[in-house]
Amino acid sequence: MNMKEYAIANDLLKELAVWKMMRDRCYNPNNCSYNSFGGKGIKVCKEWDSNYFGFQTFIEDMGKRPKDEVNGVIKHVLARKDENKDFEPSNCYWKDKEDEKNLFPLGMSTHPLAHVYVGMIQRCFNSTNVQYKDYGGKGITVCDRWREEKGQGFLNWLEDMGPRPEGEYESGYSIYSIERRDNDGNYCPENCYWADRRQQNINRKVPKKYKSKYNPLGI
Repeated sequence: MNMKEYAIANDLLKELAVWKMMRDRCYNPNNCSYNSFGGKGIKVCKEWDSNYFGFQTFIEDMGKRPKDEVNGVIKHVLARKDENKDFEPSNCYWKDKEDEKNLFPLGMSTHPLAHVYVGMIQRCFNSTNVQYKDYGGKGITVCDRWREEKGQGFLNWLEDMGPRPEGEYESGYSIYSIERRDNDGNYCPENCYWADRRQQNINRKVPKKYKSKYNPLGI
């Protein structure tokens, strides 16, 4: 069974088209979107890049594109949480184009921290997200203040978190990401702060009873 036959047999033709387009954008200089993907060094992870098993692994990791429960229309697109990073399981999800329009005020969807906010939302509310099982699947959610409609939640989140500290790895990625003081707690102002990888590793090892609002790392 070749790849197209596999896709037909499993009702995956639309997903196959997405997978092919993803690879084409990264590796075909003649693709009209190449300059925004492969031209910037964006690649497809090796697990997804082989001709036959790559597509199967892509489906195992991503699942089928969700359909609208009412009319069955597919309105999701393959998206990356951080658009500076490659296509890989930890960075990709099926984005609902309609839902995400309401996440940001007009003109703020390209804010430098937008992908951090979207990643937080996706981990908690998108059951097809690869990290959902460790967040929303365990009951972890985002507070109402950070989920207010028409983009107000994003503005509240920016206000409560404050500017992300400066500092980058040699790769250009920020050293700091959003962290929760209580790893069993929700995303909310009193439980979140900007942390580097060292702080995050410590936070995962220190027993909860030694942590507090004023000493989040327990040290």
